[in-house]
Amino acid sequence: MIYRPETAGPLNELTELLLAGDNTLSRGDRELIAAYVSRLNKCDFCGTIHGVMAARQLPDGASQVEQACTNPHAADVTPKMRALLDIAALVQQSGRAVTQEAVDAARTAGATDPEIHDTVETPAVCSSGRVPLSTSIRARCIADIGSAVSASGPL
Repeated sequence: MIYRPETAGPLNELTELLLAGDNTLSRGDRELIAAYVSRLNKCDFCGTIHGVMAARQLPDGASQVEQACTNPHAADVTPKMRALLDIAALVQQSGRAVTQEAVDAARTAGATDPEIHDTVETPAVCSSGRVPLSTSIRARCIADIGSAVSASGPL
């Protein structure tokens, strides 16, 4: 984005829409998906930021995030979230890895088509985050994690 800073605007807007826009998934659930994908990408910076944001909003906080990011199938999450995390992991590998069976499993677990769509978009954005983030996203993330740490103490 250093060479084409105008490309940051649309990416920032999409990120904000996926993580903070109106949605039937809670903000905590969406941040959990982003944390999970970021950890699969081995991006400590993004995994930490999204993990803190998810922990602030999920009922079991940091332990729930850690469980879900370590082993979603053993984590204390809903069957719908487990199915969405499965889809997110498939997208992180390759968009072509997503199967009809995975989509059907998410639907059976209660996920709506818009929730599945946004789950597919989130790892696509997180995986594009392997390139340097724009200054505004990085600044917002640092501000968010700073307020999270100061509000709850060290994680």
